[in-house]
Amino acid sequence: EDDHFGLMNCISYRSAFGGVTGSYHFLHKLVQEFLAACAVKQLPAEKQRKFWKERLILGYNKQGDFVLSDSNYEMPFLFFCGIGGLENDAVQDLLFEPLAFTNDRWFTRSTPFPEIATAVAESRNEELCQRFMECCSRVDIYGLSSHQLNSFAYLMTISRHIKRLSVWDPINTVIPQISEKVTFLEDVTVSFKSFGKILVSLQDFLKSQSSLNKLTFHDLNIVESVQPTQWNDNNMSMMSDIVSVHSERLEHLKIHFGIYFKAESFEVKASE
Repeated sequence: EDDHFGLMNCISYRSAFGGVTGSYHFLHKLVQEFLAACAVKQLPAEKQRKFWKERLILGYNKQGDFVLSDSNYEMPFLFFCGIGGLENDAVQDLLFEPLAFTNDRWFTRSTPFPEIATAVAESRNEELCQRFMECCSRVDIYGLSSHQLNSFAYLMTISRHIKRLSVWDPINTVIPQISEKVTFLEDVTVSFKSFGKILVSLQDFLKSQSSLNKLTFHDLNIVESVQPTQWNDNNMSMMSDIVSVHSERLEHLKIHFGIYFKAESFEVKASE
């Protein structure tokens, strides 16, 4: 038999001898994690720092991925960030410590930036978001999780610091989220396997970039070196439409043919 008490269940068991015992459980683990975050938020600032210092990993696991914590404390920490806006300077310093030892200033999957970004974005603390993004020099969104992509999209709408962006196919998950507010990029690199599929999202996004002066395309679908004239005529026509929008300020357009960028490339002036 199950009895419900607000946010908890009581599951009763009857033994073979007729005795009844029960155990209490939260309706969902998220409820327990949220209440745990609320409890930590009520602690004095120094005890908050001590609590998370002992439980956050903020390092690389055996698979080589940077992680905030193990699975038991990740959601409580993200709830904690959202509840209090990460106003505790001591907890902020915990998050920023790994960045001080990171030589690569890219927002990319091999660095701590994407994982820490999930906590920073969750706080909705615009001053903290700005400080975090100022630690990055450019962004490469290849291989990011959906949560990391959503965090990145939010942070990009807060900060105007990033001027260089690398986008990998598929891009339809992130471009629509940032195209309306992120209009200050100067250097954009797009890697793709199907130019036609990304065109709709890409056209509107690039048209909104009023400061764009460098545009690079990587066609990952062609294995061997290919001459520009052999590229799909329809692709070239669509590329021409994009370039014409930026013809007055675009310094050059570069197209690479071949997987891993090892094949030949060619470069043309936008006016050509």
